Amino acid sequence: MLHKFALENGIYTNTTVWAIYVDNCGAQNKNNHLVRFLLFLVDSGRLRAANLYFFVKGHTKNNCDRGFATFK
Repeated sequence: MLHKFALENGIYTNTTVWAIYVDNCGAQNKNNHLVRFLLFLVDSGRLRAANLYFFVKGHTKNNCDRGFATFK
């Protein structure tokens, strides 16, 4: 989904470095698929660099998390 979104919105042509902030969820963010996808983007030349940042344990609640309950 991330790759499709980036292609459809021209993100690869306008951005050379991605900074992605994720929580410490092993099933969603700390898995091989996300890491390999970012490595693919850098190795294929679509990005110059991809930085993956994890929130410190206990500080994973940010402003984005507050609105998810309203959509359920």
